[in-house]
Amino acid sequence: MRAGIGAARALVSDGIAVTGDGTLRSGEIEVAAFAERAKTRMIRIDIRYAFDEPVERYMIQYGLLFDTHPDHRNFASIRVGDHSIDQVINASNTILQIGGANASASASDGTHAASSWTAALGTYVGMGMEHIWGGLDHMLFVLALLLNVRGWKPLAATITAFTLGHSVTLVLSALELASLSPFVAEPLIALSILYVAAENLLRDKPTRSRLQVTALFGLVHGFGFAEILHGALSGNIALPLVSFNLGVEIGQLAVVAAALPILWAARRYAGRTAWPRYASGAVGAFGLYWFIERIIENIG
Repeated sequence: MRAGIGAARALVSDGIAVTGDGTLRSGEIEVAAFAERAKTRMIRIDIRYAFDEPVERYMIQYGLLFDTHPDHRNFASIRVGDHSIDQVINASNTILQIGGANASASASDGTHAASSWTAALGTYVGMGMEHIWGGLDHMLFVLALLLNVRGWKPLAATITAFTLGHSVTLVLSALELASLSPFVAEPLIALSILYVAAENLLRDKPTRSRLQVTALFGLVHGFGFAEILHGALSGNIALPLVSFNLGVEIGQLAVVAAALPILWAARRYAGRTAWPRYASGAVGAFGLYWFIERIIENIG
């Protein structure tokens, strides 16, 4: 981008191929500039592909940056005629096939909308699950909560408090109604792990304030969840938000479902050993390490 529009045009020409009914066309860059959305630095590129004849089906092959950044994502808004399709392009989703304006018009609106709706649902649910399972800090926070909870009702109340907390700030942050810099949110997430682990060590049973504390830290984790959506929302934002949050919940419940049998078995067969304290100490050590590491990274 700093090298000028010519460099951006060459990058797009090499990395993006668009064909209509098998005919390859070059794109004309209309906008290429640095941008900022939700306090996140991004690059916006608007490209128009013109075809001489009506097209029944377009195919987009995207290959930018994956050779150097395998986790690269592109949040693309693709407009064909009167239709707009939002797609998240990543290393496992590099080829898109889209019906042309005539094909969309000839098909029933319900069929076209259902196809776009289900694709967006699957994409954002998968992103939410991936974000939970790829974030060891979020999983360890949930595990720390489980270590000192006994019984279905306290368990359900704890998970619900965390869910409500992070859902509120996920929505507010993604809609740019509230924000918390990652330089603040990430150390606080680590601190939340350390706090819950320390409380497990100091108290045999959770206090009544545990639910309030869990909801409060849920608010902080929500800002961390929202980072992945910054800049991704355009047009219909309700579906991506709900789908991503659903994915987060599925991923979180999967972690709980996997951990609970192990914890119950340990409580049953470990006898009077203080294994919950040892486990809490280990989790707390991770929280302390991440807190110090993130503070040092922010200072640097």
